[in-house]
Amino acid sequence: MKAFVKMVVAVMVGLFATMICCACLFTCAVVGSLASSQKEVATSAPGDVMFLKINSEVTEIPVESPFAALMGEDGNPLSLRGYLNAIAIAKQDDNIVGIYLNTDGMAASPATVEALRDALADFRSSGKWIISYNDSYSLGQYYLASVANSVYVNTIGSVSLDGLTSVLPYPKALLDKMGIDMQIFRVGTFKSAVEPYMIEHMSEANRLQTMTYLQSIWNQMASDIAESRGMDVDKINALANEAVSYMKDDELAQTGLVDGMLYKSDVEKIILEKTGKSKLKGISAKDLVESGYDTYFPQDEAKKIAVLYASGEINDDGQSSTSLDEGGIYPGATIKEIRAIAEDDAVKAVVFRVNSPGGSAFASEQIWKALADLKEKKPLVVSM
Repeated sequence: MKAFVKMVVAVMVGLFATMICCACLFTCAVVGSLASSQKEVATSAPGDVMFLKINSEVTEIPVESPFAALMGEDGNPLSLRGYLNAIAIAKQDDNIVGIYLNTDGMAASPATVEALRDALADFRSSGKWIISYNDSYSLGQYYLASVANSVYVNTIGSVSLDGLTSVLPYPKALLDKMGIDMQIFRVGTFKSAVEPYMIEHMSEANRLQTMTYLQSIWNQMASDIAESRGMDVDKINALANEAVSYMKDDELAQTGLVDGMLYKSDVEKIILEKTGKSKLKGISAKDLVESGYDTYFPQDEAKKIAVLYASGEINDDGQSSTSLDEGGIYPGATIKEIRAIAEDDAVKAVVFRVNSPGGSAFASEQIWKALADLKEKKPLVVSM
């Protein structure tokens, strides 16, 4: 009995302590949020560099965190559109002389990286420069960085240029051992989503389609890298077969993939020489967007173009969901927003931005009908 009482008391004390900790964290978050909302908006100054740090997943929709103030500047990183806006502003801003790019920790799909890369290429067309530095580069990070005028990596860093892979587990044998018999209905040779439950290895049809899309993406990446670095595509393909990421320092420096293997402080000295300043000064991409977007891209409130995001898996919520911030595409919330846009006279056209692996056919049908109704009232453009 005494042991039971002790256990109950211990649990209650633990719960009480947890509640206190949560309350403290919540209070800190609220205070931090208020403080950040009241901070003075930074503006660019002559000779500034834009610090473009992309150190987390690049999402379609901004991810708001109540603890952002506790996490520093990147607590609420920019979305893809935010980064693109920042690069566009930096191109137009006469105070900005160049971009200092860092992508350590960046995660993004090939299509997202290509969009960022195209924006940086457009920035360079203005005559301004880009310098990239990473401790190490993954393939996606290097693909983006290769568009820069100069690409540097840490003295003991690496560049991953090993090509693309696709890995798919096949649990058929395991299911057989567990006595689980999958009942599958499939139409079409290339409908491979259920294949792992039917056979124990990749079919030739699935291998063909996987190789086809991977080769298409790689060809684009290799071609872009070769053009930016002044190399032949054959050389890029050869390097991909040589396990560049395992090369010694002197070998990597001789490949032509990087302009030097330096410490971060040495790269910053190079930037100081380009700016003619004694101290590295600049403005972050986030601050530049918050301070300059309306100035360089003024909006006519009477002639708006609405951008509606549909990001994540398409879920059948029975029309009950009313929020667009639930980690997926829900017909209830999406249709509600589509109808509101349709009725807004200030919105003259709509861009429907889709980034989804698919999902419920029923939910998709309902969203399609709402979009078809919208199309009768104003121009509709789909971006995927």
